[in-house]
Amino acid sequence: MPSRRTWAILLTFVAIFGLLYFYRNAIVPSTAQDYFRPASAPLLDDPPPHHSIIEVSNCTELRNALLNVQNHTTIFLDDGIYRVDDIPEQQFLTPYGRHVEDIHIRGVNGNRDTVIIEGPGQFIESGQYGFQIFDAVDVLIADLTIRRVYYHCISIHPEEGANNISLYNVRMIDAGEQLLKCNRDSGSILTGLSIQYCSFELTSGWGIHPELGSSYGNGMSLHGVVNATILDCFFFNLYYTDGNLADPAILVWNDSEGTIVERCVFINCARGIAFGLDAEQHSGGIVANNFFYRDQLSAPVDTAIYIASSDTLVCHNTIVIRDSYYAPIEVRFASSTNVVVVNNILDGGEIVLRDGAFATIESNTNLATSVWFVDMSHGNLHLVDNNETNTHAIDQSDFVTDINHDFDGDFRPQGLSLDLGADEITN
Repeated sequence: MPSRRTWAILLTFVAIFGLLYFYRNAIVPSTAQDYFRPASAPLLDDPPPHHSIIEVSNCTELRNALLNVQNHTTIFLDDGIYRVDDIPEQQFLTPYGRHVEDIHIRGVNGNRDTVIIEGPGQFIESGQYGFQIFDAVDVLIADLTIRRVYYHCISIHPEEGANNISLYNVRMIDAGEQLLKCNRDSGSILTGLSIQYCSFELTSGWGIHPELGSSYGNGMSLHGVVNATILDCFFFNLYYTDGNLADPAILVWNDSEGTIVERCVFINCARGIAFGLDAEQHSGGIVANNFFYRDQLSAPVDTAIYIASSDTLVCHNTIVIRDSYYAPIEVRFASSTNVVVVNNILDGGEIVLRDGAFATIESNTNLATSVWFVDMSHGNLHLVDNNETNTHAIDQSDFVTDINHDFDGDFRPQGLSLDLGADEITN
């Protein structure tokens, strides 16, 4: 018969192993680093030889450099944290009050994680914006992080003269409203918007904005933009916590046209890409080679790709939304003509036409399961070569589009025919 001491030791070990098992299998909050992302941004070239160079190391120096900047200037930010609430009379960074051209604002070493523009908190009004761009043309913002601001990380104002804006390797986290906003008034149009290798993240969704009494936000909301390109970007945790349906991670609308969204990754976003919301708000454009993964969010959700746009191509996307919504792709309104939806992989649901929409729908599959992918639960939706994928995805389409490359830039087809989805499997 074991002694009391022996029983005590045995029970202690049982308790320890039980706690270890529970910890290992407990559901813990995930972070953006837990998931698959697009490729890292290549380093930019040195500034153009005709540029003047300014180097700054704190927010006051940065603000003063921007207020006094001359045309053809690169402003380099040293590593560090730049607190926008250190300039309370302005609460944002901008060249303001005059027209400027050819301005570059860059982290000094190409690492966006070591140069941080920071507000006091997502819902604290004393830090309202990261950057606002008013009457400025040919602007590059690159290689830095903007986080914890009250309104937007970056706000672009074509109604004030902003045009030809490039965002490169910028990480935007925890804005109170849209992480990126392009405003407009009647008739203003932004031509030339390039967004590449950027990240749009919330730590745990949008909470209640104190000014509105509800959640409100997008990854980006772009009004009146022409020929915008959104490439190699990452979208994470974009949903509302107030019980309402969040706006799309990418919303391009109100007289926009020609938008291209390619090679992006969407993780746990309530909605994905929307070209328009109502009829005739967008025309043209391409949605191709994107990965969408959504687990069972405890928030209202909707479709991954929503097209209220004419003359639009939706092809070679891979969408895994775990039965969270019946229509992973929707095309809506009678004005949405000449829409082509081909060569996409879905894990269930249907491609749905609503309110009189018409589209060519060919060579899609909704049969995907976890065995098709390298690591589905972490958003890595590259195909694996097995019986399932050979039957349903690999070499399964002869519907050729102008998209002759895949998520990784590999040429398609690699085999006898095109693979479905964003990944063209290589030998």
